[in-house]
Amino acid sequence: MAESTLARIVTGVVENGVTGFCSRHVRGAESCAMLLDDALRSCLLPGGKPEVTRAVRIPQKDHSEGGWLLELHGRTMDGQRYVSEFFAVRTGSEPPQAAFGVYWTGLGLDGSPFGPDNPKVPRNACPGKEATRAGG
Repeated sequence: MAESTLARIVTGVVENGVTGFCSRHVRGAESCAMLLDDALRSCLLPGGKPEVTRAVRIPQKDHSEGGWLLELHGRTMDGQRYVSEFFAVRTGSEPPQAAFGVYWTGLGLDGSPFGPDNPKVPRNACPGKEATRAGG
């Protein structure tokens, strides 16, 4: 479920770019839009298809949804390495969707079973800007 959701999102970005990305592919469109704006302000765009290195089922707990969490390793368009956590959810009979979707920025999930230091965040890639993000 999660890997097919990721594949659909990556293909959508390759075919259509990031314009309208959040409304096309992501459940939390408002949160996604904020994350995408942050990525674009740092000139971070997705490179090729990320590699899924680990996956774990996250059970539903209290008011939070369950789903699948994927650990992704990839590179941004400018070649920087990132490690992100991609969370896919499914509500009822709806098709699975990404919780946030911006997979190329080193985003992690609060309380991740992969640990708090798992994500690797790429640096600001804008020409002439100082590195305002950790990692690299």
